[in-house]
Amino acid sequence: MLRRPGGGFGPRLDRIRFNVAHFVPLCDNLAGTIIEPEKIGRIPVSENRGYHAHVYYNAGTKPAAARLREAIIGKFAVEPGGFSDEPRGPHPISQFNVIFKNEEFQNLVPWLMLNRDGLDVLVHPLTESSYDDHSKNALWLGTPVPMKLDILRPTYRAELLPEDQRHTA
Repeated sequence: MLRRPGGGFGPRLDRIRFNVAHFVPLCDNLAGTIIEPEKIGRIPVSENRGYHAHVYYNAGTKPAAARLREAIIGKFAVEPGGFSDEPRGPHPISQFNVIFKNEEFQNLVPWLMLNRDGLDVLVHPLTESSYDDHSKNALWLGTPVPMKLDILRPTYRAELLPEDQRHTA
């Protein structure tokens, strides 16, 4: 655990910015003293063009997945993908996905946390590295599904990005 300035242990949550991060906390030594961002400048973060949410299901949970998909489409600004009842890309089991813009993250993801009906969900950004997005940048709701990362392309095909980002792919 890190010793925080002013006492206490643990991360400095007041220095973590979700979704709009332009800097991350840095330690100036092994004791964990936080370097204030204004003293070091900003650390660039990869450009994020949006997100995917992948909802995994099997034959027994497909009706729950269908209800969840319809609820997501009805409540949020998403581009829905179809059901994939067999492995597709790095996803080794049945799933559907939705594509959404950065601005919709704060609405959709907290809702999914509470309404995923026991289904496992992968949420990942759309940066320049599809490998990193499906691994170290991934957010899991439920039990992580082992991905087939070795088959990922370095970048995303245009149709996998939010519609307004496809021209820059």
